[in-house]
Amino acid sequence: TKGKEFDHVFLLLEDYEVKKEESKRVLYVAITRAKQNLTIHTNAPLLREEATDGVDWELCTARHEAPEEISITLTHKDVYLSYFKSQQELIKQVQSGDPLSLVGTEGLAWQGHVLVRFSKHFIEQIEKLEKQGYYPIEAEVNFIVLWKEEGETKEYRIILPELGFGKTGRIGETKTIIYNPKRNL
Repeated sequence: TKGKEFDHVFLLLEDYEVKKEESKRVLYVAITRAKQNLTIHTNAPLLREEATDGVDWELCTARHEAPEEISITLTHKDVYLSYFKSQQELIKQVQSGDPLSLVGTEGLAWQGHVLVRFSKHFIEQIEKLEKQGYYPIEAEVNFIVLWKEEGETKEYRIILPELGFGKTGRIGETKTIIYNPKRNL
């Protein structure tokens, strides 16, 4: 079976290489999902212009600057999942949209309690963003979902927050209150 199809498919491919079979397969699957329109934005030579009939080619040579702010919705791989097991009572008190305070690059707090711990993977992502000049400036509860650890039957509430990063501010220079665990002991 072909799988799910969509009327319009947009692919945003930055420096996408089609040298490996897996990357070719992924691209093929994405392209074949379009029923009416397929739009590919890329800076890589994916297809030869002369070999594709029925395709309108448009070359944009304009330089696009990086945005001043970006927003990232965290996923399961971005948070320390096991930490949530000990935070169930607090998680019951929060709801989507509640502001969270940044605790360095370690995690997020709600009303002075560390509620979310970042995974190593996400801490590395924050460090990469900081090298590009982006610093965390705000955070909020986005999704509260159920998760269970492999091999267990009990489900736990976890928070998948949204973090805003900006080029103009750093942690502590924003409207978000910063929780300092050493100061509050």
